[in-house]
Amino acid sequence: MDSVKFFKSQAVLKLQLVEMIASSYIFPFLVSAVITALVGHVCIPYLKLLKAYQVFRIEGPSQHLSKVGTPTMGGLYFVPVGVFVAMIITLASSAHVAGLAAVTFVFGAIGLLDDTLTLVRKHNYGLPGLYKLFLQVTYYITKKCSPSS
Repeated sequence: MDSVKFFKSQAVLKLQLVEMIASSYIFPFLVSAVITALVGHVCIPYLKLLKAYQVFRIEGPSQHLSKVGTPTMGGLYFVPVGVFVAMIITLASSAHVAGLAAVTFVFGAIGLLDDTLTLVRKHNYGLPGLYKLFLQVTYYITKKCSPSS
């Protein structure tokens, strides 16, 4: 009889765990996905009007040529949506949430700079990897060394 109680309690714990995960991760993900799809439906035509397309190397793999005409800079709309949903759902409840939002926006800005350089140069070499790493490490060091950290 004790083993039946044990297995029932284990099943209840597993169900509670599944409910907790579903409520804490799946709902925000679904909200972000729906909002991103709606915002993307509006933004993608504007990116096409601006001719913000991926740039591919001629000597690259032929499979990449199927992506010609794909707009770039999608981070302009999906990064803010994700941060906004996270801030709303957590009610910006802690400095950790605000810190993660700041890091996300800074890294998004580095990506924007990379995509912009790619478009301006009309070549797939945007911001070199070492420069991206330098900007990311510089941001980290300035945040870590600031008095408010």
